[in-house]
Amino acid sequence: MQSSTDRQLYDYWDRVRNGRIAPNRAEIEPAAIAPLLSETFIVEYAGPMQFRFRLAGTKICDQFGRELRGTEFLELWDGADRHAMTSLLANLFGEGAVGHVRFQGLSLEGRHCNFSMVLLPLTATSHSVNRCLGSITALEPHYWLGMDPIVHLDLTDVALDWPTNGPAGRAPAMAAPGNDFGSPGIPNGRPRLKVYEGGLSQRKE
Repeated sequence: MQSSTDRQLYDYWDRVRNGRIAPNRAEIEPAAIAPLLSETFIVEYAGPMQFRFRLAGTKICDQFGRELRGTEFLELWDGADRHAMTSLLANLFGEGAVGHVRFQGLSLEGRHCNFSMVLLPLTATSHSVNRCLGSITALEPHYWLGMDPIVHLDLTDVALDWPTNGPAGRAPAMAAPGNDFGSPGIPNGRPRLKVYEGGLSQRKE
């Protein structure tokens, strides 16, 4: 399942990149995605194993009960889930992959909500991917979201695709944030990283 926000953001990103591995950050026009901004974010590669929120929409911050700007993206995840997200980000920043994620959020009061997230590579001043545009969207309209903060995340599905020709025929790999990430899966029976060739339109749900 993908949210409407995921799909609209992906479609916009795909139009702007126009066949390239990723669009430039300066090409992303906030006015063009104004209805989505409250559920979008930008993460930057800030150094080995450092992926920092540069921006986070108001709805996301309200649901998490705190300002995410300036915080570490990987700190949202624990244990095997952090390993899986690190592998995803290595593929995104190192090879221009797109990430599709579903997770369950646990609130401070013990409530649960399912979320969808998409992560889309961006370039900045160079041709290397060093930022990512993403969205986080609640898949159920729980009344308590924004009042009872989400404090713990559990991954339920993680997938990658390479919109430009798939991983075997992608553009030359860009400078990776590091490649000692182990195998791209989640151990101990948790969901594993899946790979889809040809972009979002090829996914079968």
